[in-house]
Amino acid sequence: MSDDNQSVPDPDSEIEPVRMTGVIARFAQHKNAANLLLALMVIAGVYGLLKLNAQFLPDFGIDVVSVRVEWPGATADDVDSNIVQAIEPEVRFLDSVKRVKSSAYEGLASVSVEFQAGSDMQAALSDVEAAISRIRTFPEESKTPDISRIIRYETLMRVVLSGPFPDASLKAYAKRLRDGLLERGIDKVDLIGTLDEEILVDVPSSVLRRLDLTLSGIAAKIGETSQDLPSGDIG
Repeated sequence: MSDDNQSVPDPDSEIEPVRMTGVIARFAQHKNAANLLLALMVIAGVYGLLKLNAQFLPDFGIDVVSVRVEWPGATADDVDSNIVQAIEPEVRFLDSVKRVKSSAYEGLASVSVEFQAGSDMQAALSDVEAAISRIRTFPEESKTPDISRIIRYETLMRVVLSGPFPDASLKAYAKRLRDGLLERGIDKVDLIGTLDEEILVDVPSSVLRRLDLTLSGIAAKIGETSQDLPSGDIG
């Protein structure tokens, strides 16, 4: 029987503690640090939630200027050859123009001028207006070109008005509501579903025979007196 030379540790000797390092160890050593970090995360989350911008569609610009010219009674081919072909060369080579799209319809010419993203659209609108004003070959029967910048409006709300009142009263109240919203800073308010106002002219046949008039003659006379004519410039 041989003696074992293995040494037995003395139970009275002190064991040196293992020193832990890292983020978890630091939080274990400082118990209040975890609670402080949690409080900061909660505060940051509430602040971010209050500042979060939530909307249905993202904000983006539409860099397009639209040109519309009406020519009553003209065919689509005549509109294309006399109006569209005159507009395209004038606007295609303007600064920052990306592409030009044109369409010719019966009695109407439509030209869309798209500019590079980030262009100054107010200056672009002025350039298109100046280019169109240089065209002297429009038909005499064509109307003044309608030049406008296409702006996207995001719908915020819809208000429906109804009640036991005449249509004229509801329309008048809707107009007052629209004017109030515009005064408060709303960019655009559209009235939908309202009837166009009309004036009914009823002439008995006996009066027509006595005055030697016809319905077409009365309609022509009303059309002549209801035109919008310029009255001059105010200095």
